[in-house]
Amino acid sequence: MHFGQISALEIIHKIFEAEQVPVDTLPQLIADKKRLSGKILNLADYAEELIVRRELSMNFCFYNQLYDSAQCLPIWARKTLNDHLLDAREQQYSLDRLEEGETNDIYWNAAQKQMLSTGKMHGYMRMYWGKRLLAWCPSVDEAFEILLYLNNKYELDGRDVNAYAGVAWCFGKHDRPWAQRPIYGMVRYMNANGLKRKFDMNTYLAKVELLRGKDEILA
Repeated sequence: MHFGQISALEIIHKIFEAEQVPVDTLPQLIADKKRLSGKILNLADYAEELIVRRELSMNFCFYNQLYDSAQCLPIWARKTLNDHLLDAREQQYSLDRLEEGETNDIYWNAAQKQMLSTGKMHGYMRMYWGKRLLAWCPSVDEAFEILLYLNNKYELDGRDVNAYAGVAWCFGKHDRPWAQRPIYGMVRYMNANGLKRKFDMNTYLAKVELLRGKDEILA
């Protein structure tokens, strides 16, 4: 898909055929996702990501010529982030330290190292990974630039439309204002406690360390 050698439409038709689900039911499946479960819910989730979210990203990049900079963000997001430019940051790191995953946030480091080892990271971790940059960078412009650099260099979807839309989402694109807080303003906030509520983070850390260990043996 990255190089256009297979289309999203072909993938959807093959999957629905394999699962013996009529492809013309796709719109209704996506609309009724909250009432679905099991394999059918997985099918609807995948189809929504492959078609709806991908098309949203394509439209974003096609119609917004500033898609590769923080200037693409909605007015409310840029304003609220700029209103907090003088808020004290937790820490500041060089690009080299960020790239190597050497911060004081063990979960962020693990996500970065997973990307270095595999070209991918868990989707929820990727959102956390992106938003944490605001706590370490003096401006949203710098945070946006660093995320794009890291994503386009290491991620399998680097330079794809969904990558640009995903980075922009971390700073308020395709989202709504939330409660005010330092640094983030009204941009959606994510923290380590949220990760712990959703996942077994110790298992995640161990898995990433195992991946890194294999990399060192191969090196």
